[in-house]
Amino acid sequence: MKARPIRVIPAIDAVRLDVQLDPWLKLAAVASYTSISRHRLLDLLRAHPIPTFRPGGRGPFLVRLSDVDRWMEQWRVSTVDVDASVDAFAR
Repeated sequence: MKARPIRVIPAIDAVRLDVQLDPWLKLAAVASYTSISRHRLLDLLRAHPIPTFRPGGRGPFLVRLSDVDRWMEQWRVSTVDVDASVDAFAR
């Protein structure tokens, strides 16, 4: 029986991922990310400002995702009372 040659399979040395870990978001994307309507988001931003950027003084306002997460922390609740949530929703 004749031996078959060994087939060389190339190995992957490294994997490169280009992922922006702290992206800039437009206000519409912030509304989508937080599941808050744009109107309600603007009301909240007036009362509780968040750092925003407007490069060159023109174009859309931009917000860092990490700033959005920090901003949202002020409304964190430690536990959820399901009965109270259902009652509030039913009103």
